[in-house]
Amino acid sequence: MKTKGFSLFEVVVYIAIVSILMVSVLAIAAESMSSRVKAVAMQQVNYQSQFVMTRLTNDVRAATTIDAADFSGNVLTVTLADGTTHQFAVTANQMTLSENGGAAVELTSDAVIVSTFTLSDRTTVGSDIHDVSIELTLESASNNVSPDYAASQTLISTASVRL
Repeated sequence: MKTKGFSLFEVVVYIAIVSILMVSVLAIAAESMSSRVKAVAMQQVNYQSQFVMTRLTNDVRAATTIDAADFSGNVLTVTLADGTTHQFAVTANQMTLSENGGAAVELTSDAVIVSTFTLSDRTTVGSDIHDVSIELTLESASNNVSPDYAASQTLISTASVRL
């Protein structure tokens, strides 16, 4: 008498093949999500570091005076042609901008932290042109302990006051 159906061996082989396929699919999905998290962190750091550096250099170029005494405290204070004073500083790991001594506004989001903000006076002795070197490092503020998800970018620029 012949019975219809699958033998035990055929069922075990089927389960083994399906298991291997499922593990492969899950590994690819996990790697894809990991890559996305890293890409988002890098994108935030890149965008915000570019934004802050552009804002800093544009304000230096538009300035009529720069307070070089603040450089030791890593504070950049510039006075624009219309008399407006902008003060850039790092407060609680965030780049802030204060206009005319008013309340400071954060230029960076909570997704990143400013780990380095260094200013150097590069003015040539006897020159009327004031040069400022700016070093800015932003890092992702990820609460994740894995270094795979960390992102960091350092930008260095020199800007001159255009009189």
